[in-house]
Amino acid sequence: MRTIGRRDYEKSLFRGIDDYWNGSTLVGDSNAGVVAHLQQHALTNWQRLIGIRLDAASWWSRVLILQRAGIAAERAGNWIAADFYFEEVVNQVRRAAPAHPSWAFLAAQVTGQPDAPMTPAAMRLIAIQELFIDMHCGFYNGYVTLPDTGAEVQRAAFGRRNAHLAQITRYVEISDASQSTRCDLLAPAMEDKAFAAKEAGDWVTATTAATELVRMFPEESRFVELLAGVYFGQALSKMSKGEDDSSCRRDASVLADYAQMLDKLVADKPECLAAYDFASQLHHIRAVRLANGDLVAVAMTEIYKARAYWPGLDFTEDIAAIRTRIEQTQMQAAQQEAMLRKNSRMSLTESGVRVREQAKLGVGPAEEFAKSAQVAKLAKAWESAQLRAFWRRVGLPVPEANWDEKAQKLLQAISSVRAKTADGASFGPLWDSVARGDEDLASIDPAKVQEFVAPLDGGVPIPPPIPAPVPVLRVTPVPKNKGSEPFGYWVFSRRNPGLKAVGALALMLLLTAIVLGSWHGFEGYRRDQAWAEIRRTTESGDDLGRVEACERFFSTSPSPVDPRNAEAREALASSLTRWFATLPGKPDGTALDHVQRYREISAKWQSQGGTL
Repeated sequence: MRTIGRRDYEKSLFRGIDDYWNGSTLVGDSNAGVVAHLQQHALTNWQRLIGIRLDAASWWSRVLILQRAGIAAERAGNWIAADFYFEEVVNQVRRAAPAHPSWAFLAAQVTGQPDAPMTPAAMRLIAIQELFIDMHCGFYNGYVTLPDTGAEVQRAAFGRRNAHLAQITRYVEISDASQSTRCDLLAPAMEDKAFAAKEAGDWVTATTAATELVRMFPEESRFVELLAGVYFGQALSKMSKGEDDSSCRRDASVLADYAQMLDKLVADKPECLAAYDFASQLHHIRAVRLANGDLVAVAMTEIYKARAYWPGLDFTEDIAAIRTRIEQTQMQAAQQEAMLRKNSRMSLTESGVRVREQAKLGVGPAEEFAKSAQVAKLAKAWESAQLRAFWRRVGLPVPEANWDEKAQKLLQAISSVRAKTADGASFGPLWDSVARGDEDLASIDPAKVQEFVAPLDGGVPIPPPIPAPVPVLRVTPVPKNKGSEPFGYWVFSRRNPGLKAVGALALMLLLTAIVLGSWHGFEGYRRDQAWAEIRRTTESGDDLGRVEACERFFSTSPSPVDPRNAEAREALASSLTRWFATLPGKPDGTALDHVQRYREISAKWQSQGGTL
């Protein structure tokens, strides 16, 4: 596994920020120290949890607090919480467009900028790369460099690498990073995945990863070469080990699909020389299986295709051998036809029919293909791919125009220089004399050419530049507990809205049940108190007190099956009658109120099936 990182990581504006991520206290006026200071900006609990009413400094403080919490959770092995915090950070950054005041605010805080004032958009790109992408690269690399102490550690490290790579991918998508930066950050992991799957024979994964690399980075020929190698390897893996003619024909049929895939790859990516090589090899192998499967005429066309995809190889012996097999097949077919004419009852077997068909085809289709425009086009494309591959081997960038012409000039110039350096002449003056007067050669970096030529001429090769360092952060090998999401942040985040809605509904139902239960409990207590009062007033002969106690009893809405209902209703009726009869003069408002309540209770009782 390879580490990943930006190629200009060493030139970071926030140099030293990885020390802060690793837990060091940053002091002084460095830009990394500015970031550490911003994280300490005071926030209210609502600002910290919900992210409301944030000015630029508060926005940075909240984002950096979330990031620091994610780092701490990652190191503690609380990976669920770490992923939550990191997801919140990337969402905040994604929503902060270049016009967001946070970027202009940060640009005003940092030092060591170019002479021209840094725009908010430029500050956004730098901050995303150096404060967020580099942090995830550091954790990714930490898990890459983790010692191999067992399968459990490797599984855990694999999962965390993928988690951080997913975050890197999201930041790359929102940062408008250059294509070279995208390739530096995303390609190594995908390339490692494709190679590992290829070695393990997991062709679906290998093909998917390689295809995605070609789609994302169409100008990188090494990914086209990887995809061509995956196609070729998968084709060989599908072949049987049988040598009988039926096994050979079956293999040829299987190889036909992969040969078409390689043919299309060559057509789509004609600058990739390796694709021609793999296509030529596969057509060659298929030609051999076709010939051994008695499909000799088709085999002849196939060997011509192998030669078309790699004109530099000599297929003379193969062509001669297959031509001899075709002649033999034609002789056999002639004998069959003579026997059929002598005996009309005879018929051809499946093998005989195959002999007749192949004899009839002969070398005609193959020779027609050899003279076709497709072969001429392939030959020209192959020569171009050779020149461009040579140009890349020298280590030169792809020119904007006239690539083939410039590569041809470079090849001739290097051949001329090498011929003269063999006689003891030094490279520098020779190259100057060759390049002088030619604008294309003069634009080429002579150091690159000398670096390429030195080992070819037996000189000491110029060592390649030392790769720039990449961030590496401390990680936890295997967590004891993957932990959980932080509840406070989770409640006020935008995550899992459906789950939160269900939880809110459940909470409302629970509160409703508690309130109703409490109310029923209180009403039951009042009912019991009223019943005790009915008993007491019955014994004392207090009719008015008994009426009021009965009214309180029925005001609590007793259940229809309460056994005390009948006795309370009888007590109410008899007590109200006796009390009302003893009233002096005309009934006042209080007496009439008691009568009205009695009527309401009686009506309700009758509706439930009772009578007074």
